[in-house]
Amino acid sequence: CCYNLERINFPEYIKEIGDSAFFMCLNLSGKRFNFSNRLKKIGKEAFAHTKAIIFIADNCEIAEDAFLACKVIRKEI
Repeated sequence: CCYNLERINFPEYIKEIGDSAFFMCLNLSGKRFNFSNRLKKIGKEAFAHTKAIIFIADNCEIAEDAFLACKVIRKEI
């Protein structure tokens, strides 16, 4: 758990975010992440309970509860 994490800088080459990677990172609340077309897979509960706002492409594979309590905006590529 990463209660104090407030910011994440994802590299351009990121393709996957693993299970529970940012689970309960409460200080990410309201942060926006735009992965557009580069992200291919997001693991189970990866952003659960962060209340982050996530922008992802339709071709991204999303595991169960990856965005529990988040706002997800999907866009076509």
